[in-house]
Amino acid sequence: MAAAESFSGSVLGHHHITHHHHHIRRHRVPSGGEEMEEEELDPRIQVELEKLNRSSEEINRLELELDDARAAFRQVLSDSTQRLNGLAKKLGACVDKARPYYDARMRLKEAHLDSQKAAVRFERACSMHEAAKEMVQLAEEGYKRREVDLDPTWQEMLNHATMKLNVLCSSLGNDAERERMESEDFHQKTTLNFKRREEEVQKLQKDLKRAITKSKPYFEMKAKFNQVMEDHKKTVSRLEEDVATSKALYSQALRCLEAISDDIHRQRLERRQKLQLGVRAPGVGAEAPSPPPSWEK
Repeated sequence: MAAAESFSGSVLGHHHITHHHHHIRRHRVPSGGEEMEEEELDPRIQVELEKLNRSSEEINRLELELDDARAAFRQVLSDSTQRLNGLAKKLGACVDKARPYYDARMRLKEAHLDSQKAAVRFERACSMHEAAKEMVQLAEEGYKRREVDLDPTWQEMLNHATMKLNVLCSSLGNDAERERMESEDFHQKTTLNFKRREEEVQKLQKDLKRAITKSKPYFEMKAKFNQVMEDHKKTVSRLEEDVATSKALYSQALRCLEAISDDIHRQRLERRQKLQLGVRAPGVGAEAPSPPPSWEK
């Protein structure tokens, strides 16, 4: 990592990442006592440094937005709590008396969503079960319609393939039947739970009618604040995910720089070893060719 950071010139901080400014430059490397050769900086380095710059700018921007979003969330929470407490104090005991009714309404809403999900699952399971039954039926009909005058070898192969198909269809049919039964049972339970919750709400609405009417301003305000808070929470979560993604890209660019650094170091080491061993490139300092053979006898 140290090699990569020597190229980038900065490291990732908690809230701020320094912008990188690097340009392609030439540098000189020793060539075993011969004249110094100029070596172009690997172009891959500039590519990865540009990625670092973009990622660092994005991280800085997103973290500022995230700080603002978190501050806004805390402010809304504080304001809503203060205003709701003030309104509850003004309205009196009716708020606490009516609370079981509104809690029951929340449970009814959750039961309704569960019932809808169960209905969709049951409908899908029924469709899958019908499709599996049709596959089994088609496989059985195909087996019955097979030609009786086929070559014995082909007849044996057909029988084997048909049996495998029947086993597969039977397995699919069993799975589909099991899922249909389980989803039907779950659908019945969620429907029953929904009906119980509905009856509970109706009873509380009748018993607490006066308190519900008097406390209505409080719970309407609370519902609005809850929606605002939920929107802020979604914003914070989205920004947190974006920051994590940008930091992952930054780390990936650093790892690439490290790999490039290792590759450059390996190449230089190989060149030095060749020079020390006296290995020269083809065509450089090659020995003079031998004279052609004489045609004289």
